[in-house]
Amino acid sequence: MSQPIRLGTLSRDEIHVDKRRVGISYSGGGPLVLVELGCAKAFIECGIRPVAIAGVSAGALAGAAHALDPVDGAGIDLACELLADIHRDTLALGWKTIAWRLLRKRTKFTSLGDNAPIGPRVVQGIQRRFEMDDVTLGSFPASGRPRLMIAATDRLSGESYWFPPETPLPEALIASSAIPAVFPWVHVQRDGQSRVLVDGGVVNNQPISELAIEEHCGTLFVCAVGSSMPALMPTNALNNALVCVDLMMHQAMKLEEELVRTKLGDRATIHHIHPPVAVEVQNYQFTRPVIRAVVEESRRLTAEWLEGLGFRQPTPAA
Repeated sequence: MSQPIRLGTLSRDEIHVDKRRVGISYSGGGPLVLVELGCAKAFIECGIRPVAIAGVSAGALAGAAHALDPVDGAGIDLACELLADIHRDTLALGWKTIAWRLLRKRTKFTSLGDNAPIGPRVVQGIQRRFEMDDVTLGSFPASGRPRLMIAATDRLSGESYWFPPETPLPEALIASSAIPAVFPWVHVQRDGQSRVLVDGGVVNNQPISELAIEEHCGTLFVCAVGSSMPALMPTNALNNALVCVDLMMHQAMKLEEELVRTKLGDRATIHHIHPPVAVEVQNYQFTRPVIRAVVEESRRLTAEWLEGLGFRQPTPAA
């Protein structure tokens, strides 16, 4: 059985937050990571500097991209470049590949595709763009960047598993985005025990509580994606299952957000960001035109929304 929402187990006196400390939460959402990258661009343009960023699944990738360069957005540009090279064959999601795996594995069939190829691409991209080797979660705050918090789900205990600082970034990204049935579960050895990890969004698709508890963030930006556009007719069994699971997770994360609002009261400010941007990406077939269009539309809508709250884009120096 999964654990209760962590914030719900603490009394108000046990929770200490400071509105000067900004935290950003990125939810899971598969291809909707493009929307989150646009949100990240808007945060940077409006001069919002978080002390911590939390993300799961696709939100882990968006969060890492944001945390790599929270001032100029080079990490977001890198993420867009990497996604442009991702397609269904990269992730072994071509129908011929899936059919062959089904025939070969049969009852030992673990997943339709494989997200492990993302790891080397992330490593090479960060080395090329930032000249950083062996990037771990702990290297973000150590280099003056925001703390990056990424979670997966422990399949055996049913609890969120937050990766420790020594975890290599690619390992955390792959395990956090191990969508059940789509990508394989991940085995890791931690604290002297073996863990079986799946997608972090399974039990905590919108990590908010941890930003308040661990980093005492009293100003929280909640970037939620999914379930905002009119639903389309199901195209196949997998599509139907994924959309329905997304609906369930989206409802659960709204409940957690409401719990955080109730628990923290006027001691914290929570901004829910959900730009209504359509993403026409099937089977993770990203293209550069789609990436540019979605990221830009999300950036524009988010920036307009932030400016309406009083967050203005910094005026360039004369």
